[in-house]
Amino acid sequence: MSILAGEIEVKAVKEIDTALVRACQRGDIEAFEQIFRVYRNPVFRLAYRFTGNRDDAEDLTQEIFLKVFENIGSFRYESSFATWLYRIAVNTCMNFQRDKKPAESLGVTNDFWEVALALKRFVSGENFSVKLKRKLRRFRTR
Repeated sequence: MSILAGEIEVKAVKEIDTALVRACQRGDIEAFEQIFRVYRNPVFRLAYRFTGNRDDAEDLTQEIFLKVFENIGSFRYESSFATWLYRIAVNTCMNFQRDKKPAESLGVTNDFWEVALALKRFVSGENFSVKLKRKLRRFRTR
């Protein structure tokens, strides 16, 4: 690819992003879905590099796109949309890392979080107390 062709491609991407952002700012949900489809994988890869954990990366990806959706009206076109999205993604991941450290320093382990997530899943179940006791027994024996 020549330098000129690369410049044209980058310019085309920026124009498409700008058109999609403007449509989102007018309330077009389909335009936001298109942005999500285009940027979902790069955002997930960034979150995974921060966390090293697929579940955390998926949660962060959802959180990042929720923030983008809530704040797209404030996008001012002073940078490319991709740069703005990247900044939101990095800040969200850094906040996740910062907020996670106090729990780790207090000795809160992944086992604790596994039990907490299991409890959350079982709350709606019919045999909640049986499942809870089983999970807590497993937690105590570790």
